[in-house]
Amino acid sequence: MTLSRPAPIPVAPALPDFAQIEPIGRCNLACRMCTVNDRGDTVGELPFEQFASILAQLPQLKRLHLQGLGEPMLHPRFFDMVALAARQGIDVSTNTNLTLLTEARARRCVTSGLRSLSVSLDGASAAVYESIRVGASFDKVVRNLGRLMAARTAADSPLHVRGVMVLMRRNLNELPALIRLLHDHGVHELLVQRLSSDL
Repeated sequence: MTLSRPAPIPVAPALPDFAQIEPIGRCNLACRMCTVNDRGDTVGELPFEQFASILAQLPQLKRLHLQGLGEPMLHPRFFDMVALAARQGIDVSTNTNLTLLTEARARRCVTSGLRSLSVSLDGASAAVYESIRVGASFDKVVRNLGRLMAARTAADSPLHVRGVMVLMRRNLNELPALIRLLHDHGVHELLVQRLSSDL
């Protein structure tokens, strides 16, 4: 008499604990190294209800990067998305060009539950920065950086802020000055990304 073993029960593969979701596919700038404006299709806003549905299908999620090629602060419910994910215990990070920051948005950055914010700065002078980030004002972005850091201090917020620089020939010499600029504003980390072209 032979005993047959029961068939093994299939085990579902573990779902990832990290996701990147693009809330909006548009940007208010035309940066020389970015292809967001060359997509050739109509990229709209991710509806908040659809975002909530995605989160509901990913109960194991621990980390969420809420950004793609578009500028996330263009989405009218961006901070609602952050708050929803944060309430579910998810660490939320994002990137921004910081051009759209207002006093109210600075406060939302430090009260919505956002864990990490990367600020794109590709130069330490108006001439170089504005030649790369077409449509942006260097002085305004630096003021907004000060506004953000002041809001973080006032709220005693644990929000992690770092700079991000796309390194290219036209801004290479500004790297030391950018480190000093960020340091003077209380930002003590800079991520440098290489660009594989001759810009």
